[in-house]
Amino acid sequence: QWKKCGQTEKESDTCGDNYEQYEFLSGVKECEWYGIQCLADEVQRINLENNRLRGQIPAEISSLSNLEELTLSYNSISGEMPKNLPNVIQKLILKNNKLSGPIPSNYSVFRKLKTLSIGNNQLSGTLPFDMFSSSLDHLDLEGNAFQGTVPD
Repeated sequence: QWKKCGQTEKESDTCGDNYEQYEFLSGVKECEWYGIQCLADEVQRINLENNRLRGQIPAEISSLSNLEELTLSYNSISGEMPKNLPNVIQKLILKNNKLSGPIPSNYSVFRKLKTLSIGNNQLSGTLPFDMFSSSLDHLDLEGNAFQGTVPD
């Protein structure tokens, strides 16, 4: 599901600016993949914005214990938001996809989260009141079907 960045099965397994020929999910080390930034051979940032990705966010994302930024906006990603992100996550940018369901209740543990941008999806449910930590400085929830209020 994550091996295809093109819109049709005939397109190649590549991603990137203007859909150039960048290897993605090939046999090479993750730190050499397009859109991946590492520090000391540990994945720190993933930015695959606007790459025609579709399918669900793989559960294996939770094994990236040093992941600070995850940007997957402007794709066609469906399913629920990832449940088990590392607690060091600072930026979670998933806007303009096809995500559905509620915000996972365990998002309250992300005390370092500065940016949560999940606007223009198909998310719903009540906002977890305790997910709004003092470190959060950018919040984008528009274009969803949430219920409840956002605390001051």
